[in-house]
Amino acid sequence: MAAETVDMTTGGTGGKLPNFRKNGVIQIILDFAAVLAAKGSALTVADVYQVLTVPAGCVIEAACLSPVTDGAVNTLATTVTLDLGDAALGAAGYVDGFDATATTEGVPVMTVEKFYPAADTLDVTLQAYAGTLTSGKVMITAKIYELTVSDLNGTA
Repeated sequence: MAAETVDMTTGGTGGKLPNFRKNGVIQIILDFAAVLAAKGSALTVADVYQVLTVPAGCVIEAACLSPVTDGAVNTLATTVTLDLGDAALGAAGYVDGFDATATTEGVPVMTVEKFYPAADTLDVTLQAYAGTLTSGKVMITAKIYELTVSDLNGTA
């Protein structure tokens, strides 16, 4: 089965970050059971899961993947390796080869800092897996700040 792109963002793409003036952190928990339901077919190596919206005019300072304590990857999946990136940086632009079956946090890639002149998404790519992947969770975190000037009403 061919790999697919599955949009798991909660707010689509574009728009200003709510209540956001200087810098902050954006996060989402990627639940593989929800991805499976959204995709409607088995998860496949090279699937891309759009997870975080990056509005135009923002910089990502660092991004990482972390395990979720109560969301261990199901025991039928013996290997689950994930990448974190975007279309321009590539699938592994921020994190390459995160072991989603591990219990330690992903290491943020501090050397990759990227300005986004246009809205985009951070994407998790299923790099490799063995067995059957039906459940489990990982957290995606990005340190982000907005470079565009906004007035108090939130318009540019």
